[in-house]
Amino acid sequence: MVIFLGWRNDPEISQYLSTPSVEPDELENWFGKGEGDTSATYMGIETATGQLIGYIGLREIDWTQRSAMLVIVIGEKNWWNQGLGEDAVNTLLDYAFSSLSLQKVSLSVLPFNTRAIRCYEKAGFRRVGFFGEYYFRQGRLWRPIHMEITADQFRVARRIKG
Repeated sequence: MVIFLGWRNDPEISQYLSTPSVEPDELENWFGKGEGDTSATYMGIETATGQLIGYIGLREIDWTQRSAMLVIVIGEKNWWNQGLGEDAVNTLLDYAFSSLSLQKVSLSVLPFNTRAIRCYEKAGFRRVGFFGEYYFRQGRLWRPIHMEITADQFRVARRIKG
């Protein structure tokens, strides 16, 4: 948990996140309440050599509506812009739609996080509006962009990519 806490509390990373810093007990709650909790699932993101560089997951899983919210953090900044986030998003979406039988995955992204927005759009996410809350970052208020992708949209995006 220590490495995750360090990433989450790094100002260069946390500026892109809804909560700019967290306490250890808050982080433990985010990663699930333990055995039997089916409202969230998280996975580590590793390089080909096995170095842990971030995490990705689904939270707020609604089994009735077959939907969830995607979260991702690439905590090792020297791995930014290397395509591992895009690989992780595609892998998680494949898992969400094929193994978990979800029908929709949503996410929230701040408008100045253009690297993440490009990654999500490459995976097939579409902008559908803005969330109602505001976050104060970089000296001003920002409304997060709401993006989502359905299982069918993901399958089409995968076919187009080859």
